[in-house]
Amino acid sequence: MSSPWKALEAPLAAERFAIHFGSPGETLPLEGTVQRAEVIETFVKSVPMGRIAAPAEIAETIAWLMSEAAGYITATTLRVGGGR
Repeated sequence: MSSPWKALEAPLAAERFAIHFGSPGETLPLEGTVQRAEVIETFVKSVPMGRIAAPAEIAETIAWLMSEAAGYITATTLRVGGGR
């Protein structure tokens, strides 16, 4: 997280606000969009988990980060990248 945002962590936390950043890795194209197979294959080879995230996986992760379940977490960058 960049230092300007990190500097806001304590004052905002005191007001019960949290700062978060989601950092998604390669993501499959949305349904209905076209992506060349060789482009997807190149990305898959570069990800240790051997696959590319579905858009819903990224969205669900960010939704969790903003939920009460993650209520004590603040000023974090959550990398969702399959090990990359």
